[in-house]
Amino acid sequence: MVDPTAEADLATLQHWMQSRIVSDALPREAAWPASTLSVREAIRGSAELPPEARLRIYARGYVLRLLECLRADFPVLHAMVGGQVFDLFATAYLTKHRSRSPSLFDLGAGFADFLEATRPTEGAGRGTLQAIPASLARLERAIAESSRAPGPETRRDYELLVPPILLLAPGTRLRLPASVRLLRLDFDFTAALAAADRGERPMQPPAKETCVAVARSHYRVQVHTLEPARLAWLEALGDAGADAVDALARAWESAGSAADRLSADLLTWLPVAVQAGLLTKAENDVRRRFED
Repeated sequence: MVDPTAEADLATLQHWMQSRIVSDALPREAAWPASTLSVREAIRGSAELPPEARLRIYARGYVLRLLECLRADFPVLHAMVGGQVFDLFATAYLTKHRSRSPSLFDLGAGFADFLEATRPTEGAGRGTLQAIPASLARLERAIAESSRAPGPETRRDYELLVPPILLLAPGTRLRLPASVRLLRLDFDFTAALAAADRGERPMQPPAKETCVAVARSHYRVQVHTLEPARLAWLEALGDAGADAVDALARAWESAGSAADRLSADLLTWLPVAVQAGLLTKAENDVRRRFED
């Protein structure tokens, strides 16, 4: 494709090619500084396919590949709004956010924020139809991140295999595994996720404040709907970890739950949370204290 007789060196040709593909595929995107090379100086054409047509093929292939990646990263949103609408969303996003990472996994990192920032504002507050794409994209991005992050499968947390009451003892430090994502959404996507998993088109989700934890256990990512107080306790623990009792106190303040009711609820829920991959030990060794 590149004319070997061209005076430009390989680095210049590669820079030119990359810049032209991006600017031709997504014309509103600011490309790299333009080279003095013309299309006909850089690309060898033929009677059937002139240089400009060849460049358009590569430019179209570039954007199609990026669209394919976004469809794969947000399959439920794609199924819900349909391919045409999704591609409009995605193309507008790619125009404003050119891929700058060697990993295509990073491509969709800002998609939810973009959908939130660009959705209509008049008569489109929280819980309205226009707010669904951004909210769903945020959930699907969390699922993708959870699948890639280090999870509890690589740890042997025998320290957590103790009576739940010991996990809520003063001095016990717990934290969230890196694969956990906590979200507060304006819609309940439970039915939509299940429909997409069955290969059906998801219906519009009900508007409802929903607390969600995305976690991975035994290499399987699941979305868990939580009571607000449970989510508040997990938020208080955080990635760095915290004393379980101190986290309870902060959860009481933010969730407004009675202390005794939340404590009793956690005692019954903790074994489920551990099995779901929502918790891991932080610094201390719970098992050693139990054995002592």
